[in-house]
Amino acid sequence: MFFPFILFFVYSLTQSFTYEVMLKDTFISWLALIIVMLAGISAVVASHSLIFFMQEGKNRDLIFSICSIDVFILSFLYFISHEVNALALPFAPSKEKNVEILVIVAFVIGLSVVFQSLYGSKDSSRIGKGLSAVIGFIIIPIIAILSILSPLPMFILSSSSGELTVTGLLIMVLFLIFMVIGIVKNSKKWIKTKHHFALAQIYASILWIFSIIYFGSQTLSFEISELFGLGSILAGFSFLAVSMVAVAIVEPHRSLKALVTEKTNELQHSVLESEYYLNMWSHEVGNMLQGIVGVLDLLTLEIGTSSNDELLSDSYEVIRRLAISTTQVNMLVGMKASTEETYYPVDIYKCIIDVVNEVRQIPGFYEIDIRINFDTNVMWVMANEFLSMAIFNLIAFIIRRDSKLTNPLSIDIAKNESQVELQFTREGFSIPEEVRDSLFGSLQPKTTVMGLDLFSAKMVTEQFNGMLTYETTDVNMNRFVLNVPMTKLIS
Repeated sequence: MFFPFILFFVYSLTQSFTYEVMLKDTFISWLALIIVMLAGISAVVASHSLIFFMQEGKNRDLIFSICSIDVFILSFLYFISHEVNALALPFAPSKEKNVEILVIVAFVIGLSVVFQSLYGSKDSSRIGKGLSAVIGFIIIPIIAILSILSPLPMFILSSSSGELTVTGLLIMVLFLIFMVIGIVKNSKKWIKTKHHFALAQIYASILWIFSIIYFGSQTLSFEISELFGLGSILAGFSFLAVSMVAVAIVEPHRSLKALVTEKTNELQHSVLESEYYLNMWSHEVGNMLQGIVGVLDLLTLEIGTSSNDELLSDSYEVIRRLAISTTQVNMLVGMKASTEETYYPVDIYKCIIDVVNEVRQIPGFYEIDIRINFDTNVMWVMANEFLSMAIFNLIAFIIRRDSKLTNPLSIDIAKNESQVELQFTREGFSIPEEVRDSLFGSLQPKTTVMGLDLFSAKMVTEQFNGMLTYETTDVNMNRFVLNVPMTKLIS
């Protein structure tokens, strides 16, 4: 639709009939029709922009609402100052006064396009709103009224022979620069976001460039080129109006569809997680109960024998596994029951000490040598109470990989500009290749081989915009690194 419209304007510029003079009565009829349509379309753009501005408070909507109101006012001033006007007025309508109104229109449109493309996406400040209102509703209308009341023209754009003056050339070049800036900025926005209003602004800016070309080519009164110039301004605002109406109708449905898709994906992911937790819990408890039954059977047969110590150790291992799994499931239930993800500064040292003390309460874990290495400076991270769950599960995984009491677990704390790095180092075990791949990949509850403790540690860490990684520093020397965003305590 747009490109045939552009071709028509280009074709009309190259043809002689563009510069033909119309009959006065015919010209007045067309001029009045275009002015009324321009005023009506600009009123539509102003009303929609004002509604959007009241809802979102963006500079874009404020700028276009003021611009459209000014064009609404200036379009009628253009008509009453036109040389075809035979009404009794306190000033003499002339072509020069028409040109002055046209320059003001170009100034309003050009500045609006530039400021919208540069600052349109930002929120309006109180100073910005006040300054825009004063310039758009007071200064520009006063300048326009004074220009048509003044006996001498404020701007002389062309000489009697039709050639552009220095002022006219400067104004035309400045307007073209404004339009090119708007086209470039909105083109980048269109490529990035595919927003229809950005595309409408590109079309409007191109049409407004045609308008200045048409007016610049006018040398006589009642030329068709003048109507084409006004028609270009009208067409530009028409694109904006149609785009605003379309966005007002289409965008709510599109936003609702995106929201439904997002919530559906979240629900599907939650179902997968729930199935994973249930299967893992059933598997763990089933194995442990089966182990307890076997141990009890052996204890019944081996009472009074030397193998009681070994059976007792196996019993402790089963009880320990059951205690860890119960703690993990309780933490997961608490996390899933939380309706909002709120984050606040957490003292990482206190969190680690509390978790280590909790680990040592598990039967058989109180003798594990856990060494916490850090200085006395307090570090705060942006997290919540579930950070302790990630650390607990990670420590449980490391200890369960090798239950030998002689292998110490070292916890070191480092920091950089934006994150706190927790390093958990222990020797004496290795991790299968498939577990490493699953750890470095995305969370997939159906296919993961990480186990409940490592899976939940990675899941919680990523919810804090953190990261859990693994590396080997030596043969059978394992290091897990948990990164959490650092913050400052605001009192």
